[in-house]
Amino acid sequence: MNKESLIIRNLGPIHEVQLDDISPLMVLIGESGSGKSTILKVLALFQWIYKMMNIRVYLSMSGVSKSPFRFSWLTYMRNAGFEKYLKPDTEIIYTIGSCVISYKDGKLNTSCDIPQDELSLVKVAFVSDKRNMISNLVAGKAKNNYDFYLDQTYEDFVAATRVIREHSIDYLDVKLTVEKSSNGEKFYISSTNEDEIFKIGFEDASSGMQNVSPLSVNIEYFAHNYDSVSAANKMVFKYLSESDDLKNFSASMNLGEWNKRVINMLIEEPELSLYPESRLKLVDSLVERCFDEKLQHKMRLAIATHSPYIVNYLNLLAARADSPQNDGETSLPMDKMCVYHVEDGYAYSLKIQSKNGTQIINTRVLSDPISDIYRSYNQIQEQRNGKAVE
Repeated sequence: MNKESLIIRNLGPIHEVQLDDISPLMVLIGESGSGKSTILKVLALFQWIYKMMNIRVYLSMSGVSKSPFRFSWLTYMRNAGFEKYLKPDTEIIYTIGSCVISYKDGKLNTSCDIPQDELSLVKVAFVSDKRNMISNLVAGKAKNNYDFYLDQTYEDFVAATRVIREHSIDYLDVKLTVEKSSNGEKFYISSTNEDEIFKIGFEDASSGMQNVSPLSVNIEYFAHNYDSVSAANKMVFKYLSESDDLKNFSASMNLGEWNKRVINMLIEEPELSLYPESRLKLVDSLVERCFDEKLQHKMRLAIATHSPYIVNYLNLLAARADSPQNDGETSLPMDKMCVYHVEDGYAYSLKIQSKNGTQIINTRVLSDPISDIYRSYNQIQEQRNGKAVE
């Protein structure tokens, strides 16, 4: 995959963030309001613009000299909720391969000279932290008051469940099923544990199940069921039809001949409402699906989280990848992941060199709160014991 990097300066809570080499798995961790989601949404936006640049270059090669679509920066900012975040000195630079897309002085600039053999079919799929609302949306018990990212997550979930009618979430011993009824489709959560049989409406399930089901189904869909060629063909035909440019179009190559196919998954708080052990099993599920070498496309996974459990677990995944004794447990090499601690408007890489020369993720800063709790508890116990002796 092409090298990907992102620089953000002076946008909302962000002072300066420089992600020099975004790995296939990127994890952002930090306090609420630190800017994790801002980084994730900026990355999603610029990945989408890159996707459209590929289509634009393809159309130009195919005889459509006038692009049938325009980039509306203010619309993008409004959708992302960034209108109030913009400042006179806001600057964003996104680089992928030889393509540079930037925003400076109130203007969006693109420099993308993409040769035909480098064209990429790109899909950007965002999973919102408000995804628990989907259970009520599909049941007709709620309306989306236009949250752009929830809307995108919901649309992907609807597309996924047209194909995936039953989906097991093994680590919770449940499955999501979709059934037809006289009143439309009904969504259910049921047990896969023979000792605890139940079947309830999706909207009546626990918050953990309401949060993890859309995430899990969407990941499964994009990993194993999504047809990037068909989706791109539909998009190109739509743009050409709307601009009355079909008569000028003569395909330089079929979209199915594009060798580079990438699906970018961006997830806000995958751990929502899950017990720590379940969080780790969720990570296993994400890694197994997104980094399966048998996939016909490449997947990138970017996560914003509050969970130190998830970040600590990445060291174990990397250790398994290096271990010749690994007997099939989920693993991922350290060179395929990067972790940033987002704090006070900056992002700091947590990768360090260990004493034996291998790279590890420094989780000490994430362990400080629990260490402080133990330290304070021990001090109180020592004080009590001292008083008892006196």
